[in-house]
Amino acid sequence: MSSDRIRSLRVLEKLRLSEVDKARIQVAQSLQVEKNIHLEIAKKEKDITENASFVYDNPAGEASSGIQALEASYREWLPKAKDILEKLQDDLKVAKENTEARRSELIRVNASHEAVKSLIESELQEIKIDQERKQQAEIDDISRTQFLKKRRNIV
Repeated sequence: MSSDRIRSLRVLEKLRLSEVDKARIQVAQSLQVEKNIHLEIAKKEKDITENASFVYDNPAGEASSGIQALEASYREWLPKAKDILEKLQDDLKVAKENTEARRSELIRVNASHEAVKSLIESELQEIKIDQERKQQAEIDDISRTQFLKKRRNIV
């Protein structure tokens, strides 16, 4: 367990941490894309509802040519709006899949980072144990030497 190994592991830890940061940013970006699509869907649904209300909620008996033209225009516009809404919902599905993939990647790189941290802790613990053993061996050696000196002096 050398300090070179610890230094190498520290470099690897920094690399893994940067991967975690990058993955977090990607998850945040994916969530923002999802949010933006949700907002677009809500806006499109609101447009459809408001336009339907505007066209069909006119006072009874008011069947002028202007209203008929408006209804015809709405009937022409509605399928296009629904197609756009359907595409947005498909985009949302893809965005959610992308977010889930990025979350999985975040979990993976975070686990990798944690594994490196754990390895560093283990290495440091082993170094500490080795140092304590050496210190104890030195203490034992000193005690043994002193004991033998006293024994020689007694005999």
